[in-house]
Amino acid sequence: MKDVWSGGEALTPELRARFFERIRPRLYNGYGPTETSVGVLYETCAAESDSKICLGRPIANTQCYLTDADLNLVPAGVAGELLIGGVALARGYVGRAELTADRFVPNPFYPAESERLYKTGDLGRYGPDGRVEFLGRLDRQVKVRGFRIELGEIEAALTRHPGIASAVAAVNDQQIFAYCIARPGDSVDSTVLRDFLRGTLPAYMAPTSILLVPDFPLTANGKIDTRSLLSLEPAAQPNPAAAAPGNETERLIAEVWKSVLGRSSLNVNENFFDAGGHSLSMVQVQSRLNEALSRKVTLIELFTYPTIRQLAAYLDRGAQTNPHLIGQVREQGAKRKAALMKQREQMRRIRN
Repeated sequence: MKDVWSGGEALTPELRARFFERIRPRLYNGYGPTETSVGVLYETCAAESDSKICLGRPIANTQCYLTDADLNLVPAGVAGELLIGGVALARGYVGRAELTADRFVPNPFYPAESERLYKTGDLGRYGPDGRVEFLGRLDRQVKVRGFRIELGEIEAALTRHPGIASAVAAVNDQQIFAYCIARPGDSVDSTVLRDFLRGTLPAYMAPTSILLVPDFPLTANGKIDTRSLLSLEPAAQPNPAAAAPGNETERLIAEVWKSVLGRSSLNVNENFFDAGGHSLSMVQVQSRLNEALSRKVTLIELFTYPTIRQLAAYLDRGAQTNPHLIGQVREQGAKRKAALMKQREQMRRIRN
């Protein structure tokens, strides 16, 4: 056997690793819905465990586009819906003219009236080398605390960590939960993953809980059983950094946090968003702190000092009187706000 083609489901890093442990033919990762008869993108997989698995590039006589909701092309690195055209495209759905018109749209990048594109409903993005990376289904978008979130983006961010083989994100009761399978021999933990995500995802997309699991439960038809995952409880793990409030300022902030977040206890070193907070609840925290303190606390300060201990130390040392530090804080806050607005606009355009 010299050639093996993988298709139908996303090729996972652990499956690729098992494949190359046993045999060494060429492995192709293929992509293509039934409406494109069938495989229209592919790439040859590398055996290296740290190489990214992508959908690759289109086959001959096939066109691939990544667009926003208005069928505008998106740049490299930006998520968009995958649209496919070319000779392999089906004519439509038999006896379903309305569905055909909705999914098979005129090609705005080609003048011929007969040319159409199929809207796959899949989310992807171009890498710097032109390869297409699969990010999940558009219908996996969820609304959490007022934000449109693509769960595939969270999963893709987690799997970019070198210690994670695969990841699944799910939502329950307005909370985001992530479940990860670590690579063999890796000792990555949830704290490391949270720190990693802070550099890649906006705060409103950060999972409330990240749980390492040995394997994903499957349904009878072989799909990942998210209901069973959501029923799993994270094992209590000792945290050497955990600490109770050590002074009056920390106790005051902790009481406000517990009231807003509905928590009975808190770790003064825990990040506000890891504790279940979000941007709207942070506004509530700001309002209650302003009532309890002799000075006003800004949202910029709350974002910059996101733990009870950090915020208390900042308030106790009177750093607010330092104009240079205030300028730095405001600059950092402005950057975070700009990044947040960019993410929200991107998600809005994809949703529409």
